[in-house]
Amino acid sequence: VNAAAGGAEHSAVTTSGGHMFTFGWGRYGNLGHGHCDDVHVPQRVEALVQKNVFAKEPICGWRHSAALTDEGSCFISQIPPPRFKPLF
Repeated sequence: VNAAAGGAEHSAVTTSGGHMFTFGWGRYGNLGHGHCDDVHVPQRVEALVQKNVFAKEPICGWRHSAALTDEGSCFISQIPPPRFKPLF
């Protein structure tokens, strides 16, 4: 684990390999897994893997998660539907 972040009721970590894992309360799609279920064990955010995103730093807010990339982009969970999309 390279970096960690905590939100209202969820958490996220990034690894040296550029993967982001989220877990906790997922009611509003804030975990970025494409559903609104709670996740009690850290689960890799596959939407970022599919887009070949190297997640450098996790960010957690009240009802969202975001990933800052090694290239300076920011991907954020979006509701609805819960998924990661570039902000810019």
